[in-house]
Amino acid sequence: MTGRNPIAALLRSDALVMVAAQVANGVCAYIFLGITTRQLGDVEFAPMSVAWTAFFLLGTGGFLPLEQQLSRQLAARFATGHGAGPIIRRGIVVLVSGVLLVTLLQLAAAPLLADELFSGRYDVMFGLAIGVAGFATLHVGRGISAGLSRPHLWASLFVVEGALEVLCAVALLVADNRDAGTFALLAGGSSLAAGVIVLGSVVPGLVRTPQVDAAGHHDVGATTAEPSPSLLRGIPALLVSSSLIAMLISAGPITIALLAKPSEEAEAGHFLTGLVVARVPVFLVPVITSLMLPSMSAAVAGEDHAAFRRTVKRMGGLVGAAVAVSTIGAAALGPTAVRLGFGDDFAVLGSRDLAALAFASVALVGAVALGQGVIALRQEGRLTVAWLAAAVAFFVSVALGDDLRTRVEAGLVVSSFTALVVVAGLVAAGSRRPFVHTEVPGPAHGDC
Repeated sequence: MTGRNPIAALLRSDALVMVAAQVANGVCAYIFLGITTRQLGDVEFAPMSVAWTAFFLLGTGGFLPLEQQLSRQLAARFATGHGAGPIIRRGIVVLVSGVLLVTLLQLAAAPLLADELFSGRYDVMFGLAIGVAGFATLHVGRGISAGLSRPHLWASLFVVEGALEVLCAVALLVADNRDAGTFALLAGGSSLAAGVIVLGSVVPGLVRTPQVDAAGHHDVGATTAEPSPSLLRGIPALLVSSSLIAMLISAGPITIALLAKPSEEAEAGHFLTGLVVARVPVFLVPVITSLMLPSMSAAVAGEDHAAFRRTVKRMGGLVGAAVAVSTIGAAALGPTAVRLGFGDDFAVLGSRDLAALAFASVALVGAVALGQGVIALRQEGRLTVAWLAAAVAFFVSVALGDDLRTRVEAGLVVSSFTALVVVAGLVAAGSRRPFVHTEVPGPAHGDC
């Protein structure tokens, strides 16, 4: 059997290392935000909450496609007996170019964004720029480590990032720092430092090696003249999809910040603290994509329909169970968790609010998970349609009604459910068609 079963893989030690690292990273983020809210207060925390959300919007929206391409191509090429060195080198080139482009765009838009979203705080925007570069580096690291089946490298990215966040937050707490710009700078700097430290310790060796196998070892059977696919093939469709996914993940606090009245200035921070609790399942997105995409890509490369369909069916069952458990758990325990984690000033969202956010979060995770099957089938354009439909559903829902918080919550619920239904239909339909594998051969080495 060609395709690995990522559901069964969760029971193996390597996958447990990945899950444990992601859980540790989530706990560290919770600690960081807990210290931040207590130090800054609800009004000063508002621009910081938007920056924290924008890390995901710009970093994940812009660079998740690169992670997916690296992971898919490395896994597929190894499954068909080809080396991976050239793809790793191209990934670094695309990373640097992409970071420079996004930074320039942020600088050009700084005057408008600072006034509309960050209460005129340019220092918070500087922290955002650093954080986006950090997220980009982490995404490339995840793609390389997942494609080369290096779970400990993958896990170290999350552990180092989380540890740096906590250390920075504790240092600011001891120094009694209450400046949002400093917190934003150190939050972004933690992500960038983690990516540079971890990747800097392993990537130079991989780049110098013309070809490497899935364990990262020199592939003596491969030659540097061997053609390899372009990383940019399929990127436009993936970029649209990832941007829409990141928009839906980040839409809550940003939409509230844009639509809030002057008397609702602190509402974005209140909403984010509720999301941190309700969106615990979202922390599993990197684990899911790192396990499922290489597995499904290998199944498609080997034309193993049975393995592909089993993975889809089992993941569908897990998503259904997770929706029920998370929604009930958020309604029962969410308000207490917010109060204990962030203080009474932020305990604004009730059980109904947190249940709605949890339902939307798990439905979104389910859509992302099943979407890996669509990507493995090389149907990125169809996946874009699903996320466009979800985005339209969000904006239509937000436009209806009077209460701002209720409108945003409804938008998140309706859009996530729409995405889940459409993506499930796409992957079911695609699994019934003949698999077409086009990764090898590909264009010459000179193409990115």
